[in-house]
Amino acid sequence: WGTGGLYAAAALSGLADVDAVTVTVAGMLPTLDASVAARALGLAVIANMLAKTAYAGLFGTGRFALTLAGASLLALTTAGGAALLR
Repeated sequence: WGTGGLYAAAALSGLADVDAVTVTVAGMLPTLDASVAARALGLAVIANMLAKTAYAGLFGTGRFALTLAGASLLALTTAGGAALLR
């Protein structure tokens, strides 16, 4: 399935947890380009943040969901800015 398959699997796995993706991608590093690994981990983290924000909206209070959404947006914006500076 190649790189696209790795990205899809990382994003789907990230909906539940990021640890499994991290361990799997780390084990693939001898045969995987570092930029592909970083993108896969990034997709997993983004999917995880979105899932947790959705769970907060479904099962938590509105205030909690908005606070978590704001914190997630801040984290994603900071990471995006750092990536641009690279």
